[in-house]
Amino acid sequence: MTEQAKEEKSWQDNLSDWLISIIIAVVLAFAIRTFIVEPY
Repeated sequence: MTEQAKEEKSWQDNLSDWLISIIIAVVLAFAIRTFIVEPY
């Protein structure tokens, strides 16, 4: 692999890691708000 290909792959991996983390955080926040905060 060339240096450019390695950089591109790591950039895509980094972006996908961030997106997965953000999606999980949003889903958890929604679930906590819906099932724990709203009933009170």
